[in-house]
Amino acid sequence: LVALGGLVGSAIGAAVARGLGFDPGEVKAGIYGFNPALVGMASFFFFQPDAVSVGLMLAGSAAAAAWARARPPVDPPKSAAISALAADDCTSDAAGGRASDRRDRRAGDARGG
Repeated sequence: LVALGGLVGSAIGAAVARGLGFDPGEVKAGIYGFNPALVGMASFFFFQPDAVSVGLMLAGSAAAAAWARARPPVDPPKSAAISALAADDCTSDAAGGRASDRRDRRAGDARGG
């Protein structure tokens, strides 16, 4: 059922992109079908299939296709660096700071510093 949601979401994304006159080469490459496929899969993974979840899948998939056109392109090396920094910040806690800082402090304590 989740796979069916992905297939339907991707088809909706491609149809919306064609209907809005997006570049046919980008539509054929799947640029406007990936995020809608994720929305479709999530709709049936997190919600029971009923009229509401199908409606959310249809609206969400269409919005995801339109959003893919509206967002600015992302430079992969820059986004990888930002992701790495964000991952390091996510390993922090209120008492000890970042995990890497705690490791450095423990290593200094073990050396007598």
